[in-house]
Amino acid sequence: MPYNVDFDIAAFFICLIVLIINSGNRHLKTWQNKTFQWLLVCVTVSCVTDIIIVYVSYNWRDHLLIANMVLNALHFSVFNSIPALYYLFVVTMAITYDSFSRKWKASVYIPYILT
Repeated sequence: MPYNVDFDIAAFFICLIVLIINSGNRHLKTWQNKTFQWLLVCVTVSCVTDIIIVYVSYNWRDHLLIANMVLNALHFSVFNSIPALYYLFVVTMAITYDSFSRKWKASVYIPYILT
């Protein structure tokens, strides 16, 4: 079944535009802004690796098995970090850095470790 990569290409350009706009603005170096920046980077890298994986799997299916497996592992690790970073971003918007205890840190890392 052919994979429609058009949506991934559109998502990449949208993420790239948002990343450029967010990087161009002068924000305070707070942990909320840093978390949002990392979230944007992970989403953009996830879009790029998804596009590359589709191209490699259709054109070089039998030739580059190890490269395909490495790209899949990279994509899954980046893609699985997005929910944890999004949860961390929501937590950073709700509480201050001083009240970010070990319980909150564990609640951020446990879902990522389980996936």
